[in-house]
Amino acid sequence: MEEFTGRLWESFPPAEALCGLISDDHETGFLTINISILLFGLASYLFFLKKNNSLSNLIIWFWIVIGFVNGIGHFVWSIIQTAYTPGLATSQAVFLATILLLIKFRENN
Repeated sequence: MEEFTGRLWESFPPAEALCGLISDDHETGFLTINISILLFGLASYLFFLKKNNSLSNLIIWFWIVIGFVNGIGHFVWSIIQTAYTPGLATSQAVFLATILLLIKFRENN
């Protein structure tokens, strides 16, 4: 994970603050948050995508918003910094996966 090797929690103040809420060791907080997000995304796809009820739809839409915010946010941050920032490459992969999730969601509803 490029955000981990790039030590995102040291270069992006919101990530640093969020990681600090999870653990005094920001590296541990970062890993905990990212593993949780990954598991939440996987669970959303496996358990909620094909169900057509209010809770499932809310969970899928939440994940879609998170994916788009992540992809756009990393891109904008790199533009503002006028340099590559940790997470830019993987965030674009997440962005594409989010588009695929949205397409699948629309097919099922």
